[in-house]
Amino acid sequence: MFQSNDKLLFTVTFFAIYFLFFSISKTKAQVLNDSLEYIAVNNPFNKLSTKFDKQLNTYILNSNIFYNNNFGRFSFKVSEDYNSTFIKSAEKSIKDEHFFSMSTAYKLKPYLNIGISVLNNILSDNRKIEINQASESNAVFFSQFIPEERIYISPYIGYANNRQVGENDYGYLYGMEGLVNKLEISDFDISSQLKLRNEDITPRKNIDRYFNLVVLNDFDQDVQNSINMKFSQSRRDFYYKADPATASYFDVTNNIQNRVETNYFLQDKLNYNNLFENVSLNLSGGVNLRSIDRNTRYRSTVIATSPSFDTKSIFDTRIDELRIDLESIINYK
Repeated sequence: MFQSNDKLLFTVTFFAIYFLFFSISKTKAQVLNDSLEYIAVNNPFNKLSTKFDKQLNTYILNSNIFYNNNFGRFSFKVSEDYNSTFIKSAEKSIKDEHFFSMSTAYKLKPYLNIGISVLNNILSDNRKIEINQASESNAVFFSQFIPEERIYISPYIGYANNRQVGENDYGYLYGMEGLVNKLEISDFDISSQLKLRNEDITPRKNIDRYFNLVVLNDFDQDVQNSINMKFSQSRRDFYYKADPATASYFDVTNNIQNRVETNYFLQDKLNYNNLFENVSLNLSGGVNLRSIDRNTRYRSTVIATSPSFDTKSIFDTRIDELRIDLESIINYK
């Protein structure tokens, strides 16, 4: 009934190791996160759609368009997404989100493209929340270099405007993206993404760091293994209304809160398609480490004795999270 004693021994050993040390993540290892903005190997189909939905006192309108085409050496892409939510109650609530992007590129060489991209993102909410009015606009010059087939590198630089709660900030936007798309090396199938993004909009700064690596290997016709390693870090600076004591002491209208989230992720998956006759076994395990740091720009313990001072604002917070899970699936056909 068993295919081989070695196969059974390997399975038992592997299962024991996973039970002790590894876990599963709900994200499939074979699928890379679509986080890149200037490298697109597979563009979606052109589409135009509008949807209106009513549920009790809530009205939702969604409209989006995507168009992509090539004209000789030129390529053109435009995308627009509009969402509006209206809640009819004692106090009416209206929230609108509008996203628009457009880019064009020119192929100088078979391995080199250059292009320009513009983006505009608007959020509007009539509720009195900390960020009920915000917008982001930028214009970026980018290039796409293809040193080898299935390997893409795209540096970029541009200028950005970011508006929050009446504050307009301007500054430079720069970074780099990289992609390895199913590169075959020996018996391994490698896919990877890299994203480095900096937005220096004084006095604020936004940062994105992202790296994802997926390695697939087929031991034989019935045994496949995949390893996924991922690192991501994002920093966002937000305005919020400063309390009277802080506003007076630092001569500011709005304070700035800094939030940094960092994630480390490791996952391994083993698929036995024919463990026994008509029986398959899938084992998956991973470790996920996550931390969140929140800091306040303007704070002083000197004025903490003021009765109008919010003492919560003088303390920073940090959250650390470690997750270890395990999943095994046995299928009988």
